[in-house]
Amino acid sequence: QAEDEMRQKLLEQRNEKMKTINRTLRAISQATGEDQGALHPGVDQPTDDTKDFGEWWLCDSCQQPLKPSTQKFDCKKGCDFTLCQVCFKRHRTGPRLHIHGLMRSIVPEDCNPPSVWKEGDGRLQHIETLLDEQFNCNNFEDVIDGQPVTFKYKQVGGSSPTASHPAVRCVFLCNQCTLWRCIL
Repeated sequence: QAEDEMRQKLLEQRNEKMKTINRTLRAISQATGEDQGALHPGVDQPTDDTKDFGEWWLCDSCQQPLKPSTQKFDCKKGCDFTLCQVCFKRHRTGPRLHIHGLMRSIVPEDCNPPSVWKEGDGRLQHIETLLDEQFNCNNFEDVIDGQPVTFKYKQVGGSSPTASHPAVRCVFLCNQCTLWRCIL
């Protein structure tokens, strides 16, 4: 009985997610001036909230649609959370993107993203996130006047690649960044 309740909750969550996605896609198509009939040519388009683009998945990390026959990783606890294979590998080896375990499955053949989804819609946001992760150090060493002091001053030795230029004699890196990059 508990399994039936869990399945019912999962179905309800999936339906709510699809309704939200469909509303968003409808808004995108209206904002771009696309004809609603162009989404599915030859099919009468319902005007209520039941209009459906079909089932498909969007990676919650990189915001890219998952293509048919590719692997996807869904939350084991039934949360509305899905990762593509690339983001799952980053999740497994880097910072955790979700608190629960993830279950592997394959995107079915008939689960294509809708035609109004523009390739690269989520790519810019994903690139900005990766740049923030790469260049914004959050490993502060101390707090001075309520503000975190993120970087500490280190003298560069003669064997360091940054010491090759005579004007460069020091860099500002946190301890974790210096360990990751092994330059000091």
